[in-house]
Amino acid sequence: MARSETLAARVTCPGRGAFQLSNAPPGTGYQPIQHDQQALGDDDMATVEETRRSDSADRARDPQVYHPLDRLRGTIRRYILIEGAISAFLFVAAWFVLGLVLDFVLFKVSGWDWALDASRGIRTFALVTALALFAAFLVFRIVTRLTKEFSYPALALVLERKFPKLLGDRLITAVEMADVESMGKFGYSKEMIRVTIAEARERVGQVPVREVFDWRRLWVMGFLALGLLVGTVAVAFASHAVATKAVSPYRFGWKFAHVTGIFLERNVALANTPWPRRAHLELVGFPEGEATVSRDVATVPVTVRAYKWVVADSGARQGWRPMLWSDVTEGLVGRKAPELDFEALRFADEPVGSLPKGASEWTVDSVERRVFVPADAPDESLPPEAAAHRASLRENLGEKFNEVQEVFKALSAKADQPSMGRTLRKLELTRWVTKTDKDGVAERDDNGQTFKVEVPVEVSFKYAGAKFRGGGTLTPKQNSEFSGEVGGLKEDVEFVVKADDFATQERRIRLIPPPTLKRLYRIQEEPAYLHHAPPADVGFDYLKGKRQVVVEKNLSLTGERSVFVVPAGTQVLLLADAYTDDKGELSDNDAIVSAVAVPVVGKFPGAKFGDDGKMTQTPVPLQVTEGGKGFSLMFRNLWDDMGPFSQAAVSVLKGAYPDKDARPSVDFRLKDPVEFKVTFTNKYNVSTTRSILIQVTQDQPPVVEAGVDVIRKSGNVYLVTPVARIPFNPDSFIKDDHGLSKVEFQFNYYAEDSDVVRGVRTKYALRSLLDAPGAGPRFLPALLLPRLHADNFRQLDTASERLNASAHVGEFVRQDRKLRRETKERVGALLKTPTANEANPEAVVKVELKTGDDIFDLKFLDDEKIIKILAPPGEVQPTYRMDLYIQATDNNADADGGPRVTRSSEPIRLRIVSEGELLLEISKEEEQLGTRLDEALVKLAAAKRKYDFVRNSNGFKDETPEQVDAVKVRHQDIFQDVEKARDIVSTVLREFRRIHRECEVNRVIEVTTNNYLRYCGRLEGILSEDPQASVAFPKTLNLMNNVQNVLNTGRWAPLAAVSDSEQSLWALEQLLAEIRKEIGESQNKEFLIKSIKKIKDDQLLVEAQIEKLKRDVEGILLSDKPKLGPIGAVALAKNEAKKLSHTINWAKYKEDDLTVKVTASDPSITVPAELKLNFEANQFRFEYEVKAGAKEGTYKITLSPAVGDPVEVTVTVK
Repeated sequence: MARSETLAARVTCPGRGAFQLSNAPPGTGYQPIQHDQQALGDDDMATVEETRRSDSADRARDPQVYHPLDRLRGTIRRYILIEGAISAFLFVAAWFVLGLVLDFVLFKVSGWDWALDASRGIRTFALVTALALFAAFLVFRIVTRLTKEFSYPALALVLERKFPKLLGDRLITAVEMADVESMGKFGYSKEMIRVTIAEARERVGQVPVREVFDWRRLWVMGFLALGLLVGTVAVAFASHAVATKAVSPYRFGWKFAHVTGIFLERNVALANTPWPRRAHLELVGFPEGEATVSRDVATVPVTVRAYKWVVADSGARQGWRPMLWSDVTEGLVGRKAPELDFEALRFADEPVGSLPKGASEWTVDSVERRVFVPADAPDESLPPEAAAHRASLRENLGEKFNEVQEVFKALSAKADQPSMGRTLRKLELTRWVTKTDKDGVAERDDNGQTFKVEVPVEVSFKYAGAKFRGGGTLTPKQNSEFSGEVGGLKEDVEFVVKADDFATQERRIRLIPPPTLKRLYRIQEEPAYLHHAPPADVGFDYLKGKRQVVVEKNLSLTGERSVFVVPAGTQVLLLADAYTDDKGELSDNDAIVSAVAVPVVGKFPGAKFGDDGKMTQTPVPLQVTEGGKGFSLMFRNLWDDMGPFSQAAVSVLKGAYPDKDARPSVDFRLKDPVEFKVTFTNKYNVSTTRSILIQVTQDQPPVVEAGVDVIRKSGNVYLVTPVARIPFNPDSFIKDDHGLSKVEFQFNYYAEDSDVVRGVRTKYALRSLLDAPGAGPRFLPALLLPRLHADNFRQLDTASERLNASAHVGEFVRQDRKLRRETKERVGALLKTPTANEANPEAVVKVELKTGDDIFDLKFLDDEKIIKILAPPGEVQPTYRMDLYIQATDNNADADGGPRVTRSSEPIRLRIVSEGELLLEISKEEEQLGTRLDEALVKLAAAKRKYDFVRNSNGFKDETPEQVDAVKVRHQDIFQDVEKARDIVSTVLREFRRIHRECEVNRVIEVTTNNYLRYCGRLEGILSEDPQASVAFPKTLNLMNNVQNVLNTGRWAPLAAVSDSEQSLWALEQLLAEIRKEIGESQNKEFLIKSIKKIKDDQLLVEAQIEKLKRDVEGILLSDKPKLGPIGAVALAKNEAKKLSHTINWAKYKEDDLTVKVTASDPSITVPAELKLNFEANQFRFEYEVKAGAKEGTYKITLSPAVGDPVEVTVTVK
């Protein structure tokens, strides 16, 4: 029986070699055995699970059968160990190569350094993952396989599969049925079993156990791992050669060692060691962490500095930092760096003391830039300034200059050593690029070679936010610096600055809303005179320096500029409140930490001034409210806040040295426009700037617009009588923007000499010129003649006899008396109470001279003895000249120099003549008016002659168009002649009315005035529109118009209408002729009388003037007493002070000094007790001050000289 049949056994190896005994008899104690096998090598080895054996089976082992199996088990373990070691080496090599690619190569390609740019957790996870994989490999690939027990059946199966021809199924049968006796109990043939075992014993000894494994596979794995490393090194070497353009195994070796060391530090030790960069940048002046910028500006300036010399520093984030001069040690470069006087390195344009003092504060780059002499920059190639600086360095540093040169040469040599790659590096700050034209095309020389130029390394920036990202390039500047702006930001961003493979640490730019104001308002104090009239018993001087508190006023926050207007002299406290929410809480964005003001225009408190005396725009700090709730700024007069000692210090020697008075420098009341910019900043250094313009309304001086009415003008003077009441044009007015304190007539007058007397004066004055001085010493006394000539003119000039006087304007006095005046106590209380009134209701703002009382009454002034121009009864009326002004004073008590005064721009020049002389001038005009009436009569006579043609043609000739048109045209001429006559009469009437009014205001005798009134009545009658008037121009024109209307229709007019019209014309001419005759007769008679009277008066006046001149000359030549000149009456307001001026003629008074006592008729008038006059100081005039009190009335001031006649001055107080 065959063995397979005898054993009825079947061995199957599905898949990886599953072994099973499937036909074991039941009850034999054998269970089906499942072996999971894994090929050893190429399906030559299997890993078999351990199976149970009976103790009897173990005891029945045949050594010859089992010995090869034991050898196989040992070989399997050695194979597993060798394969595991090679696999582990291959794993590490692959990890190293992959790690270099993902770390170093990725950094070189993208610049991303995961040691710096990624979190440490990523590297930790990568390392843990690699270690876990490696551990899993060791456990499952080696440890697990080594610790498993390989069963004999499994080993036998491996050998049978490897050597099927030699062993067949015998070995597995021998192993499984080694216990023959036991197998026999189950019905198996013991003999057959023994035969099978014997065959197995015989053949297993021939098995080559080592050939069971694929040892070539291990060699392939080993070469693969070694090739991976060698290939990596080869690729790295080639890359290094290409990059450096040189083949240097020595340099590559150090480079590879540095890269490997850094790689292991980063990825095994998890150190934050960065890859070395080709550049090194540091931000200059950029805040650490984040920069805050106003959301409205959204632009951040960026400046970086590139460094050439850097040293490794584990404490620096980049692993490198700029090399300091203190880093240059003997141990590093082989020689000690000299100790330098760093002040000697200062450039000419740098301030003294601006440079760092210690070596640890100087970078090697800075020292190199200032001291080192490059080979390509000898002294002769430098510009003059640089050459001078280098010469200065040689002189100041001496031998140290050369030592520094050697140090830098040693540094360069040291940095060139590859072994220093992780200690000291010299970076390139420039690069070579191809020169291109404006179109970007490379420029080439004649040989076709491109031009290379050296340019600074390109430095750029990039930023990114949640929605937006961008970037730009920084512009190269001096000292290896690059600058630019990160602008156009719309959100918070992170930004970095890059150069080559270097990138700065990410910095955050945070957009902060600028601080805003909730309220901007002002509290101001305005000059008191703008709001109040002075109390009843004082004048406007009482309000000087006092101020009225005004209610708070908000300023507009719309736009970027706030503008408000204040009156001149106002003190302002400007207050700003930071924005708060509805709960009153103040956010960090709006809390103000600082505020400054930059003056632009005007006087600003705290402003700085330059050497030229002009105000600079240096920011002035403002006071910030506690807690950042706002800020404030005050414009006020600091003089009021000073104590006596401070005031004395500010006003140095006032009076003796007026130019030393510094009081205006502390007066910051608003007198002129002020413009400034306020910048307030929050804790994030984000600012808001608001321009503030304070417009100042100046108190304008009064405006006087006045002109006379009615009175006669002859040349440039007005003719009036001594008793005239001079009216003003109804459009005349005096006004002031804030109020008037006084309005007065001011005038001066003097007696006018006749032509004869003027000739006498001239001859006397020129008499001294007849004795012209000759030459020689004996003529020296004659040199005094020019002085005598000048004195003659001065003493005989009637201008010196001008009397100045003043009088109140009645309308102003009436308005002023209506003002409500409070007590001093009440005014003081009102000044402290805030008011909303912008205008003073208690002020006389405008005076209009419209009423009949608004006149300048010469008779009243003469009656009140303010002037003296009216001749006594029976005497000839002298002629006077008077210049009349209207002078207004405003109520600006705070103005420098006192209230402002305005007088009419041109005087009203009056020539005061006798009534006869005035009437004589009127008669001349009256004659001209009579001539005008004659012209009207001529027009009427011509109309009468033309009417003959109308009368003879109308109705008596054929009613043809030609005939009717001829009559119509002639009748139109007649109508126009009558209209012209009417217009002439109307003009004459208007002039006679003016003459009548002129006679009234000049107070001419009643008969003459009534005559002109009668003329006016007659002329008004002939021009009357009254339909009941029998003869008048309107009636005649109406009748003629009826005739004209019919003729215009092309028909003859009714004969009755023509007749009525002609009769009316005749009657009109007759009446006008009668009026003309009446005026002519009166004119001729009165003109003759007035002419004879004027001749007589002139003769008497000349006689009186000559007599007066004689007395004056004799008094000047013979008098030994000085003479004080009189002045006219003076009008003063209550509490007003005014300087009065008198002339003085010392005549032949022997003394040089004169005492004049001054007394007033009432104690309310304040005058100096006496005046001390000196000939040198008061040769022609002297002045003194008079001050009125609170009492109204007319008073006398008497000036009594020690020698000579006293003089009285009339003072009127209202």
